[in-house]
Amino acid sequence: LVHPAMSAAESRESVLILGGGDGLAARDTLRYQDVVEIVLVDLDPRIIELCSTHPEIAALNEGALTDPRVHVVTQDGYKFVEQAGRGFDVVIIALPDPNPETLSKLYSVEFYRLVARVLNPGGAVVTQSTSPFFARAAFWSIHRTLEAAGLHVAAYHTNVPSLGDWGFNLATDRPIDIGALDVTVETLFLTAEQIPSMFRFGRDAAEVDAHVNTLLRPVLMHYYDDDRWGYY
Repeated sequence: LVHPAMSAAESRESVLILGGGDGLAARDTLRYQDVVEIVLVDLDPRIIELCSTHPEIAALNEGALTDPRVHVVTQDGYKFVEQAGRGFDVVIIALPDPNPETLSKLYSVEFYRLVARVLNPGGAVVTQSTSPFFARAAFWSIHRTLEAAGLHVAAYHTNVPSLGDWGFNLATDRPIDIGALDVTVETLFLTAEQIPSMFRFGRDAAEVDAHVNTLLRPVLMHYYDDDRWGYY
């Protein structure tokens, strides 16, 4: 989720994380020494409290939620970007899957237009995008919805042991050079050599026709419910 966007951005000084209350995305973002500020927006203050104080979870996130560079805001992500009034170099969207309508709005073209508005020139956005295998149409709907917001988008995926084939969408205000993406910090899994393969899809997960998800036509949650979750 974190490293392709951090590589694609021309600057990494200011990072916005939407969701990510477990602190794990913040943990990996903090590995970059040029990060000055992370604003982490999560709706649930109890999650923030738990993941800041529970010894095992805090050990996993390496105390990221109490790092002085991390400013936690307990607010709805849609409202935050709507009212932000400032820009960010990187936006990392680590939200739950869009199966209820309340979450589907955070994968809508209206929301992505707001995200694009707070993205600094040369910046990068990434969103977790559910599974291109288990929820194939939903994944490609998210991809097309980002494109409809006026962004250049590159889809990628990788195998997550607890989840299976999982997908992400990387978006910028300019064409993305996948060959230039790199990993310059210590990671648990990802290497620079793995990056190009993540942007390739097999036949059973390749792009399919899917509509753009909007507030007035929230097709995404129907795509999500109608797919292959029975195999999972």
